[in-house]
Amino acid sequence: MEPEREKALERELRRCREERAALTRTLALRINESTEREFYYQRLEEYLTLRLEGELSPAELARRLAETDELSRLLKQRLLELERELERRFQAKSEILEREHAKRLGELRERELLLKQELSQRRESA
Repeated sequence: MEPEREKALERELRRCREERAALTRTLALRINESTEREFYYQRLEEYLTLRLEGELSPAELARRLAETDELSRLLKQRLLELERELERRFQAKSEILEREHAKRLGELRERELLLKQELSQRRESA
């Protein structure tokens, strides 16, 4: 029973790591796609607004492009911060699981030794 529990914990830890990696990749892809789409529509809206108002000037477009690039940089920076935070939290959870696993494994080994001693004592007394 106990070795099964140990194997189950190892499988669960492995599954959690794989799931986290998949979720991180999916999150990064979706954020990237969403950001690109948002910037595209923002630039298109700005262009159309300026075009309709007759104020389409290269200087204004350049200023807005620079502003958009700065916002993009800030967004990427925030994404990196969030990824680091996610990694830190995952590492903390992994460490807790690994400590719990090691503790339970030690307990199981102690119990196994006690049971072996008890068995050998029974055999000697029989």
